[in-house]
Amino acid sequence: MHWLPLYPLQDCRCGATAATREHYTTCSLLQHLLKNLLEAFGPITNLVSPQQPLDHILNRLPRSEVGLTLGKWQSTWPALLHVLREIDRLSHHADTYNYVEEPAPEEALQATTSISSPPNI
Repeated sequence: MHWLPLYPLQDCRCGATAATREHYTTCSLLQHLLKNLLEAFGPITNLVSPQQPLDHILNRLPRSEVGLTLGKWQSTWPALLHVLREIDRLSHHADTYNYVEEPAPEEALQATTSISSPPNI
């Protein structure tokens, strides 16, 4: 699965030039969020190069929003959103980054649990 950063590659806010996906797995500005994500998801074994831990987690996403409310996904989903949002922010220069107000990742699951089924017609 292809995830951020955008193309053409941009410099990271940490100073790395043309930051790649591999850079973001070691970027000092992202390490605390990646650590939180990996703690929430649990052990990842047998990654095949060039697969990154983030690839593995994205490939394991539940197929429905209900699945995000179960088990480890209750903490993994918000942690994943934090990481992806931060990669997006880090891969844009401060003067060109258009911040869009979004709900806190922790609130994302609340929205899925409040969706009601459409009425039968």
